[in-house]
Amino acid sequence: MDGSAAARAEGASRLVHAEAFAEPACGETEDDVAAAFLRFPSHVRKPTLRAASARCEDGEPVGMACGWPLASGTGRRDEMTEPVPEDPRREDGHRTLRLVRDRGRASVAEDGPVHALFDQPGVRRVSRGEYPLWDEALVALNQDVAVTLAEQGPLQLLAQPSYEAGEPEYVYVALANGEWHGSHLYPKTAEDSAHALAIVADAAQETIAERLWQAWPLCAEHNLGMHTRDVEGLLSWWCAGRRSEGGPGHICAAVGALDAF
Repeated sequence: MDGSAAARAEGASRLVHAEAFAEPACGETEDDVAAAFLRFPSHVRKPTLRAASARCEDGEPVGMACGWPLASGTGRRDEMTEPVPEDPRREDGHRTLRLVRDRGRASVAEDGPVHALFDQPGVRRVSRGEYPLWDEALVALNQDVAVTLAEQGPLQLLAQPSYEAGEPEYVYVALANGEWHGSHLYPKTAEDSAHALAIVADAAQETIAERLWQAWPLCAEHNLGMHTRDVEGLLSWWCAGRRSEGGPGHICAAVGALDAF
């Protein structure tokens, strides 16, 4: 699960945590459980958070775990009681998962088989026409990608089955090689083409920034990363750089029209 799905499953996570820590070794009370979940809302807002759950055949929650990758500048290895060799200390933001919660309910798990959801469901490429608004937005974004990141190939939409029964699939903006980063697109959130373009542009920037480790797109004049802004109903790329004839900030081009800039 990503952060949004983990947030919806908070009730099940609390149930698992409460029973696991109510045992004599810990003896946590309801107040202790509430205190343990004070930071849960901030945890699930992390774009890199990943969570998993396990349930019995009847849907009863019996286990949960969540965490996120260690950042490249982490100091966790310095907290070890014994010196850590250089290679295990190397982190790139993708190598090691920091597990912050990992609990199980023995009383329920002993009653029958448990189906764990740790395996990532199959990812597929979205066909044209399945999400017309996303398609239209991606065409515009790829026009700018072709001008600025031609060697990377066009962005694509990838879909992954939801971890929650009855929920729509997750749709991501991914690089041509299939990598993506960040939260999924919500199929029903785009009100119109303009709104869809803003959402897809934001997702594209996040994927490129986190997977290619670079700001995108860059202003050719100031070499600064640009952001989207609505200019009289037209979504455009805005740069914070100062021009001699005006104040700070200027519009470079409409989204999808960087070839004209």
